[in-house]
Amino acid sequence: MKFNFFGNEKIVHYFERLLEKGEFPPAFLFCGRDGLGKFYLAKSIAKAINCLENKGSGLFFCGECKNCKRIEDESFLDLTVVRPEGNFIKIDQIREVVKKCSLSPFESEKRIIIIDSAEKMNRESANSLLKTLEEPPEDVIFFLITSKLSGIIPTIRSRCQIFEFLPLKNEELARFLSTKKNIPYEDALSYALFLDGSPGKIVDFDRKEIHSFQNKTLTFLEICLDNNYPLYSIRGIIESVCVKEEVFDKFLKFFFYLLRDILVVKTRLSNVGLYYLNELERVVFFAERLNFERLFEISFKLFDYEENRDLNLKRDLFLWNLFFFIKSERDVEGYE
Repeated sequence: MKFNFFGNEKIVHYFERLLEKGEFPPAFLFCGRDGLGKFYLAKSIAKAINCLENKGSGLFFCGECKNCKRIEDESFLDLTVVRPEGNFIKIDQIREVVKKCSLSPFESEKRIIIIDSAEKMNRESANSLLKTLEEPPEDVIFFLITSKLSGIIPTIRSRCQIFEFLPLKNEELARFLSTKKNIPYEDALSYALFLDGSPGKIVDFDRKEIHSFQNKTLTFLEICLDNNYPLYSIRGIIESVCVKEEVFDKFLKFFFYLLRDILVVKTRLSNVGLYYLNELERVVFFAERLNFERLFEISFKLFDYEENRDLNLKRDLFLWNLFFFIKSERDVEGYE
């Protein structure tokens, strides 16, 4: 099958030309946010190099031959994939890579090393890898994958060809989402905003989850601003979103989206590009009652929490503080 990659066409075309020529530099560094296909592209290049059905056709692999299948499940002898063990890529993992690089490939003309989350190499691991990159074997190709380029030491960066993967425009992602999930394009335009330009996030795309977090954040803000709600109403929301860190993180992210949409509506800008377009009436309601100063104060509370996460602040305590902060009626329009 012809390789199918969505977005970052210039990078894909570059590797198509390399594959047609059969000539590769020793090391590549793929950087960019998660979900843009960096690891997928590296593995696809490994398949294209080793596919038994590829007759020099560029970035092509059949996906069915024994080499393609073994590369997919990472059992191919001349493919090594390194991932963090715990929080770091350890020195022993890199030493094993260095050892393999000293050997000739077993099944292929090229040995391929993919180091995922390469920014998690500690100093010792990075220095060990650096020695190999300084004098790379001719039959080895390195792919370093990272979402944090600054986490790669400069001496390693200087020995790699760096490719920055860019997020997709919302219209591009909406077309992809519409096709993959059979969603009308107009609806996909709104949903695509939640994917942050990353087609890889479509795998975990869940409309029900989006609507659930929208409703939780909207209700949270409504309770903060309306004294008619009993206190146990907010307790239920706080307890439900603080059970797991990943749920709490999504709640904060959606709350940022909500504040952003309120500001957009308040400035009378176009409604295009609103995360909460399907809840526009409720967003307008908040925009009429919260002035700019108050919105910025609430936003700064969220930013402050994100910047101080290392202090291990309790999630539920933060939300209770946020609740009482917003509930103070200072600078709130329309409430008595």
